[in-house]
Amino acid sequence: WLGSFGVRRWRRWRRTGAYVVLCMLLGPGLVVNAIFKDHYGRPRPKQTERYGGSFAYKGAWEIGYPRKCKSFPCGHASIAFFYMGGYFLWYQKRRRLAQASLAVGVICGAVAGYLRMGVGAHWFSDVVWSGIFVYYCSYASAWLAGVGGLRRTVADEALEDEAFDVAA
Repeated sequence: WLGSFGVRRWRRWRRTGAYVVLCMLLGPGLVVNAIFKDHYGRPRPKQTERYGGSFAYKGAWEIGYPRKCKSFPCGHASIAFFYMGGYFLWYQKRRRLAQASLAVGVICGAVAGYLRMGVGAHWFSDVVWSGIFVYYCSYASAWLAGVGGLRRTVADEALEDEAFDVAA
């Protein structure tokens, strides 16, 4: 994305690049890891009393022990769910590719989540909510970046303006 400001022929990819960066920053970065994981405090399965730990079980939307427990939502799965973002890039013009991207994202996220559940690091609901957060953050990113026909942003002129083009 940054390269599009210095290389003229990459300019046409500026909006797509902005979308990909926004998807990663908003979904797995800000919402999943910085906001929920760091401040929610849900104990991991292996940290609960039922499985030999020292913390009481907390449901998906119950605030727990923020400094010591970081189960909700699943950060590893959120990175894998990131592949769902291609859906919003292609859903209007290339439906099959969009659907394939959505399927790949769901499958990769489910596999990553399954592996994390297998080692006692996450509950099923942690994985599901991770996917939901990433999906809606991808939608919001597409809307903000104006990709996939969702919205042309006010920043369009700034992104396409030659005044910002270093290679001009």
